[in-house]
Amino acid sequence: MVRDLNTRVQSFPDLLLAKPFGFHEWEFFQLDAPEEAATPSVELAGEA
Repeated sequence: MVRDLNTRVQSFPDLLLAKPFGFHEWEFFQLDAPEEAATPSVELAGEA
């Protein structure tokens, strides 16, 4: 989604409207540590 927005804001003719109306590029989300991307383990009570 961020990549698509950045592409539209930078592309003609969209940039003619995007810049004057205050749209700008966004930074991509990045994790500080690879461990943060790990899927948490979940145990549900009463699981069959």
